Amino acid sequence: MTRDGAARAVFAETRSIVDEAARIHHTAPTATAALGRVLTCASMMSSLLGEADDVLTLRFGGDGPGGTIVATGDWKGNVRGFIQNPFVDLPLRADGKLDVGGAVGRGLLRVLRSNGEGEPYCGVNEIVSGEIAEDVASYYAVSEQIPTVCAAGVVDRDLSCLSAGGALVQLLPGAPDDLAARLEQNAASAPAVSSIYNGGTPEDAAAVYLAGIEYDVFDSFEGGYVCPCSRARTTRALLALGKDELEDMYRSPEETSLGCQFCGRQYVYSKDEIKALAEKAARAKRRQGRAFAHPIWNEKTGAAAAPSRKEGARAGRLRESVRRKPEAAPARAARSTGHVLRMAARSRKTAGRRGRKVVLR
Repeated sequence: MTRDGAARAVFAETRSIVDEAARIHHTAPTATAALGRVLTCASMMSSLLGEADDVLTLRFGGDGPGGTIVATGDWKGNVRGFIQNPFVDLPLRADGKLDVGGAVGRGLLRVLRSNGEGEPYCGVNEIVSGEIAEDVASYYAVSEQIPTVCAAGVVDRDLSCLSAGGALVQLLPGAPDDLAARLEQNAASAPAVSSIYNGGTPEDAAAVYLAGIEYDVFDSFEGGYVCPCSRARTTRALLALGKDELEDMYRSPEETSLGCQFCGRQYVYSKDEIKALAEKAARAKRRQGRAFAHPIWNEKTGAAAAPSRKEGARAGRLRESVRRKPEAAPARAARSTGHVLRMAARSRKTAGRRGRKVVLR
């Protein structure tokens, strides 16, 4: 953060992250550079998230031979990712650099933010060059109206990452024009960011991009290539397929193997394990069927649930009273509906206050 609070910046050295991604996905040099730049940008962007449960995903859907490139990061800068075609390797450009733009092509960049609750926020912008950092800067300028300087670079030689890193500098509302001009001047005169990180540190990159500007270091931490996949998550995903799909897998002559697209781990399930999951899915389906066979409205939870014996007797008495007094039921229903709406209004108002508190903080 600049000392006057007019700009914020993130600098990341990501050689170990890119090296691990190249090892997992067996990428060719051009693919390594493309995926490495996306991982670097995702690490910097996600480190600006406000809460521990927040997740950011970058998805480059270009029409180039590299196919789709995806990277996901958390607030500590930990990332994981993949490239659809890890073997793409194009001739060098006229300036001797890897042709990442040619591998990515044109299409759409999607940025998704999720906190694990509700629908994630999704911003969409056109891929303007395929060089990744320029596309991220364009996304911020167009979709979020945040003037941004972004740089990301990867140097790959003989299937090994020699250096990788990035810089992300953003002007905040009310920033003076002279600060914007200074940042533009620094970015224009800066050497290739990959050369800065060839033996340099994030502090060295900050000295280049924030030259002549007073700033304070807010935080410093280590990010890595981290994949949270597990056998438990994979099992839940299998159960979500349902009984019929699992029974088809059981009848298949081969074992069921599921692979993680991000880290390459393989989770193998025997025939007996698939059979047990199919039976568990069938039991869950039967329980769900019973729950909706005779629903009764639960005023405490605001949901329909299978009635207990006591609730069933109560429901019977209520139906009998409705038959005796037809006018009573609408009045009761109206009161219940009003209660739900008032609670919803109070909940919205409370949520709004909490939302403003988070934003102001």
